[in-house]
Amino acid sequence: MTMFRIVSFAVAGLLLPMGTLASATDTDSGREGTWTADRRQANVQLHLHLSPQSNRGVTVPWTSLQKTSDGLILKRQAGVLTLAGPFDGQRGGGMFTFTPDPSFRRAIGSRGLGPLTDRQQLEAALADLTVELIDELRAVGYDETLKRYLKMSIHGATPAYVRALKAVGYDHIPAKRLVKMRIHGVEPNFVREMANVGYGRLSPKRLTKMKIHGVTPAFARELRESGVEAPARQLVKMKIHGVTPAFVKEIRDAGVNATAKQLVKMKIHGATPAFVKETRDAGIEATARQLVKMKIHGVSPRSQE
Repeated sequence: MTMFRIVSFAVAGLLLPMGTLASATDTDSGREGTWTADRRQANVQLHLHLSPQSNRGVTVPWTSLQKTSDGLILKRQAGVLTLAGPFDGQRGGGMFTFTPDPSFRRAIGSRGLGPLTDRQQLEAALADLTVELIDELRAVGYDETLKRYLKMSIHGATPAYVRALKAVGYDHIPAKRLVKMRIHGVEPNFVREMANVGYGRLSPKRLTKMKIHGVTPAFARELRESGVEAPARQLVKMKIHGVTPAFVKEIRDAGVNATAKQLVKMKIHGATPAFVKETRDAGIEATARQLVKMKIHGVSPRSQE
C-alpha cells in the first residue's frame, strides 16, 4: 500500500481520502493525476501530481483559466487540461485529466520533433508552446530540440527578444544562454545603458552575471565618478562583496589610493576606513596591499606604537 492510499488530501476546506486518488497517481501517464492550485493576484500557481515520484509546478495567468461549475479548464494548443474539484477563487484541488490535441501532435511530428508522448504533450501545454512559436524561432536561427523549445517558451525567449538583442549587437546567442539571459532579465535597455557607461561588447555570460548580482549602470557610473576604473569582472566582485562608491570615497579620503581589485580584498579582509585611519594615527603609512596583509595576520596599529 502506497503513502498516497493511507494519507488524506486536504484542499479548500475539503478533506478527501487519498484512496480515491491513488489510481490516478500510481502511474505517470501524462493524462491524469491530482492537482492543487493557489491564486496569487493575477497568476495561479498550479501543481500537478502525476505519480508518487513525479510532480510538476507551473505558474499560469488567471485569465488563461476558465472557471466551471466542476473546477477549472486550461486550454492550450497542445491540448486541454481539465481540473475537476473544488476551487473557491483562491485555492482548490482535485483530479485532473489531460486531453492531447491530435493536430498539435501531427504538426510537431511533421517538423521532426516527434513522436510525442502524452507526458511531452502535457509539458507543451503547460509551457504554452505553439507550432507558430517553433516556426518563428526557426526563422530567426533557432533549430532546437523539443526540450529546448519548451524552455524558451516557458521563460519568454521569443523571436521578439532575439531581434531586440540583435538590434543592440548580440546575434546568434546559443539557445541555452539566451534562456539564461531572459530568466535573469538581461534586456536590451540594460545592454545599451551598460555600454553608455563604458561597458560595451560584454559577453552574454558576463551580462548575465552582472544582472544576477545587481550590477546596474548607476553603480558602474558612481564607481567611475569616485575614481575607480573597474573591469567588468571586478565590477561584479565589487558588488558581491559590498564595495560601494561610499566605501571607495572613505578609503580615498583616508589617504589610500587602491585599485578595484585591492578594494575588493580590503572589503573581504576587513581593512575598513576606520582601520586605515588607525594606521595613519599610529604613524604608519601603509599601502592598500600592506593594509590587507596587516588584517590577515592580525597586526593592530596600536601594537606598532
